[in-house]
Amino acid sequence: MLIDKLLLAELEDVLVLLLEIFVGLASFVGCLVAVDKLYLFYATVFYKAMAMWRPAWEPTLRYPKRWKRGVKPPRVCVQLPMFNETHVARRVIDYACRMEYPRDRLYVQCLDDSTDPETREVVDEGVRHWQAQGIKIEAIRRTNRKGYKAGAMHEVHDAIPAEFIAIFDADFLPEPDFLLRAIPPFQDKNVGFVQGRWTYLNADESLFCRYQEICLNAHIKCEQYARFSTGNFFNFNGTGGVWRKACIDSAGGWNARTLVEDMDLSLRAFLKGWHFVWRYVIRSDGQSDGLLDGLLMTS
Repeated sequence: MLIDKLLLAELEDVLVLLLEIFVGLASFVGCLVAVDKLYLFYATVFYKAMAMWRPAWEPTLRYPKRWKRGVKPPRVCVQLPMFNETHVARRVIDYACRMEYPRDRLYVQCLDDSTDPETREVVDEGVRHWQAQGIKIEAIRRTNRKGYKAGAMHEVHDAIPAEFIAIFDADFLPEPDFLLRAIPPFQDKNVGFVQGRWTYLNADESLFCRYQEICLNAHIKCEQYARFSTGNFFNFNGTGGVWRKACIDSAGGWNARTLVEDMDLSLRAFLKGWHFVWRYVIRSDGQSDGLLDGLLMTS
């Protein structure tokens, strides 16, 4: 009995020690996160304030805002990955095809992995409508959904007849001048992608939507801007941006074996020496998820 009590006491001591270690590690990591957030907030305020005093401090001024006169604009492929998104599929197709850009330099791909016949019909109807308007657009479908979004983009990548690739999820709507503002920074040959900011169509729909807007604005407008301003790494947000095709190629292409293909590709491209640009004036309108699972994913 005495031996059992001693063993039990030793086990309790070990468990208490392990718990103290885990609590200490969690506290340390929490402090690191807090310091990181404070640094990003300080950097955002500093660069915004300095830009008001001296416009030359504005980080986006390091890159061209307009394409050179007399130089033909580059070809751009707009990719619209989607899956059974019946209610927004036609809308994003219309917005993509209405963007202000030379029609002979624009190509739209609807990467439709939908299994729902209604969604497929909506996509086909939109494609036929804009083809009749002279837009180069097609719906691309696969016999399987291997790799999901990343897999769909990876499969068509090599055959893309364009130097740049703009990506918009089905619930994001590009502004008409999106490409006119996003393409000029690529005149710097070191720029791998240009990321625009997000705005939200349904932020007033519910408390969940408002909370998501606040969290995502903190990430997009503060964290991403601060990292870009200080010359540090920041990742592509998965939608609402433009990639240089050569950058994707040099980084090894889209990786379908990860759930965060945008972060994965961004990191590999950064390690290859590519630079990234964040632009506040480039905007795409997104739609917040008003359900609890969307709120938890945002948090």
